[in-house]
Amino acid sequence: MKMPLSLSVVILLAFLLGILIPGANAEEVDPENPFTMSLAQLMQVEITGATLTEKSLKNVPAAVTVFTREEIRRLGMDYLYELLNLVPGYQTQRYSDMSTGSYYSSRGRRQGPNSREVLLLLDGRPMNDPRTNGPAFGTRVPLGQIERVEIIRGPGSAIYGSNAFTGVINVITISDENQASLSARSDNAQQGEVHLSGRNDEWSAKLFAHGTHEGGQDYTVPDPYGAGSLTTSDPARSGDFDMSIGHGKTKLSLLHRQVSTDDFYTVELLANGFNEASSKDTLVTLEQSWNWNPDFTSHLMLGYRQNDVTANIQVITPPGALEAISSPSSSEPLLSKSNLKSDAQYLKIDNNWDLDENSSLQGGVELRRDSEIEAQSHSNYDLAQFTAIMKGQAAPPVSYYGTLDNVTQIGTEDNQNMVGLYSQYQRPLWEEAELTMGIRYDKYNGINGVFSPRAAVVQQLNSIHSLKLLYGEAFRAPTMAETGFINHPLLTSNPDLRHESIRTWDLIWMAQWRKIGLNLVGFHNHIKDPIAQKSVNNISTYTNLDEDETSQGLEFETSYQISPPWLLRATLTRFLQLPDSALREAKTLGSLMVNYEKDLWNFNLVGVYHGQREMFSRNSIVTLDDYWVVNGKICYQVTKKWLLFTQAKNLLNEDYQTTAWGTGLEEGIPNRGRELALGVTWKF
Repeated sequence: MKMPLSLSVVILLAFLLGILIPGANAEEVDPENPFTMSLAQLMQVEITGATLTEKSLKNVPAAVTVFTREEIRRLGMDYLYELLNLVPGYQTQRYSDMSTGSYYSSRGRRQGPNSREVLLLLDGRPMNDPRTNGPAFGTRVPLGQIERVEIIRGPGSAIYGSNAFTGVINVITISDENQASLSARSDNAQQGEVHLSGRNDEWSAKLFAHGTHEGGQDYTVPDPYGAGSLTTSDPARSGDFDMSIGHGKTKLSLLHRQVSTDDFYTVELLANGFNEASSKDTLVTLEQSWNWNPDFTSHLMLGYRQNDVTANIQVITPPGALEAISSPSSSEPLLSKSNLKSDAQYLKIDNNWDLDENSSLQGGVELRRDSEIEAQSHSNYDLAQFTAIMKGQAAPPVSYYGTLDNVTQIGTEDNQNMVGLYSQYQRPLWEEAELTMGIRYDKYNGINGVFSPRAAVVQQLNSIHSLKLLYGEAFRAPTMAETGFINHPLLTSNPDLRHESIRTWDLIWMAQWRKIGLNLVGFHNHIKDPIAQKSVNNISTYTNLDEDETSQGLEFETSYQISPPWLLRATLTRFLQLPDSALREAKTLGSLMVNYEKDLWNFNLVGVYHGQREMFSRNSIVTLDDYWVVNGKICYQVTKKWLLFTQAKNLLNEDYQTTAWGTGLEEGIPNRGRELALGVTWKF
């Protein structure tokens, strides 16, 4: 059941009136302001993800955008994948395998539906799925959980190894809050979350829980199995649980996340009433730190992770399509219930040695084992026979069973073993200049050893201007989803894939005046042995391309504190060159944020722009229109403990589409229209 139109109009009018009348006379109290943070303070925020040591924005040897808790709370957004659109070089597009998440890319590179090229870390814990190496949930990390997020553009393999190919997202979660939040939303949606934390002598504990129920919106889309159109919707449910207990320098953490969806596109296919998808992710980590002496420290992390994905899909067959080639003859479509389960065990040791007042040495070792535990499909026809027929490897008939009891392997249930060693050296080079050098060696079973070096010079020209020259190399090892996926009618894996590698140059100019901050980045990428999908007669195969790929572009971001109440923030990205394989990525990206703070009120509007994109549609290429999406949020600090807010996503109700990865859709994936919310936050 959808929210009544009258209530939607009331919420929208309240939002607009709040912008037009920001000077409402509120009772003067002295609340703890959750919004204020100056540009000068932002430049001093500690960034750890780029070097595993504390650096400021001015001297970190990387292209980084950072968001703090204060900034995030202003925004009319709920999840990390939405926030990424405010970062130069990053773009997200709605996930076409499940309705709840998004594909995303850094600097126009995404070869596949799982965003395998960017490493996602949550308090140092790797969140990439063991089987696909794409971040689980499409970065559906609740923004309410985040203390700080560092979004790094460019290669990170010199520290992190594979998957830190074109970027690293380093999320640091909130650890010092007791707070609850609840909101009612349009489209019969509700959302709630709670933070609990406490300390007692050397003991500490924290808990974060988040849950959503989304009634979904309706969409009229082309029928993928024939002429005409049909209507579908995108209801979803999700839950997050993250807790840790610490004693001294020891910490034990447990994280569990799950999401489930009905109808809509599942693996880019539609079957209302049958389509379902769910993902469950559980991670347990044990961490221990040692201060051997004032100059030498170590940190150990032991982890176990399990990911479980299920999907019900109607496999590319309308009713009656198999009637003539099935035995016994049946007019039913091919229905499949797939189960994919994987796990990972890892050990990582990081060390830091302060050689003198200005120089330091970092190094460590990482051991990891990724395993595909289960990869099966339960179907009403023999899926292996159907796949062989589709690929011309066998002749009809295909066996029909009438129930979903036939079991077919859809993965080789293999494993990957990895060992990685890294070292990094930081020291002053000359006056107001700092050098960072590093290298990592990784060895996977079946893959030759890979070296990933980096070098960076950061020069402080004066108190305002600084320059950064960066060089880095990275690699990405083939995943089990690329080398061992079997019995798929439209996709063929390749056990002989080689790793792909990238070389990146960055030149960065930064300037910081009292009220204005500027950041201009020029980058050049060269990718060797790129992994891609080649399609012949609608059958795609993973392969290493013969030709190298090159991309280059400009990234710009600025913040302007017009006056104490007014803050502007803008970004612009223009790709000067992208390979043909990046046709699904927009070549022009932008965002504009306006924030106004008055007494106990905060008003925020954010516009996100994506240029035209292209996608394959059966035997042609379709161009998707560019679009602006505007989000907004109004907050009112009632007392120190109580905060009221109203939020609007896609405020202008823009009708826009994002690209599908496959070739079977006539047009892009539809996105949600206007979403409205009213909520309250209570600190205790």
